[in-house]
Amino acid sequence: MCHIFKEFVRFVIFVSASLFTIIGATLVLIGTLHLVNSKFVTDTFGSLHLIPYLLITIGFIIFVISFFGCQGAYKRNQCFLYTYGCILLVFFVVQVALGAYIISQLKNKGESRQNIEETVNYIFENTENTLNKETVDFVQQKLECCGTYGPIFWFQKLKVLPKSCYKSEANILPFTSGCTDKILHLLKNILIGTGVGGLILAMFELVMGILSLYFASTLGKNYQHYLRARNVVY
Repeated sequence: MCHIFKEFVRFVIFVSASLFTIIGATLVLIGTLHLVNSKFVTDTFGSLHLIPYLLITIGFIIFVISFFGCQGAYKRNQCFLYTYGCILLVFFVVQVALGAYIISQLKNKGESRQNIEETVNYIFENTENTLNKETVDFVQQKLECCGTYGPIFWFQKLKVLPKSCYKSEANILPFTSGCTDKILHLLKNILIGTGVGGLILAMFELVMGILSLYFASTLGKNYQHYLRARNVVY
């Protein structure tokens, strides 16, 4: 029964690590393909040029870490399994600490909202800057909003609405919602999604880290039993 459980643990480690190895390699591939088409990405929205490098970096880290778990489970390599387990537990501690820090920063919602509103107002007020203009056009089209708190922002500033305030090129009906509230709502959803995803990932790291260290320790015990048996024979 104990042997069956150990083999089950080994199987779980191998399958999960293999899956994340594939995910890591896929992210590297996607990032590389984006780099090949970097001109298109930059022309679409200037600040997105960092995304391919981010994908490649994250993908490479996931690939290397998962490789330790995959090879450690497949070859019953105690060193690889200990390395894999320790790295996962370190990541778990870092995520918990980061989560606690974010929660402490979000306690003052009024200050956070004010900072976001000031940033949005600054970008919308300074559309003479090419990057700011591209950002505003991108946000208004993607979020289907117009101005900071509605079309009146542009009427007061330019006396006319920019093309990105309209859904079609016919310029018939502009978006009526303000971008500030849309951005705040989007950030709230992203924060909730990130929190749930981070919690699931942290639990995965904790469980897999413990299982990896457990399986590695059983390999050490088996090797000690082997040495003792060998000494008895001799």
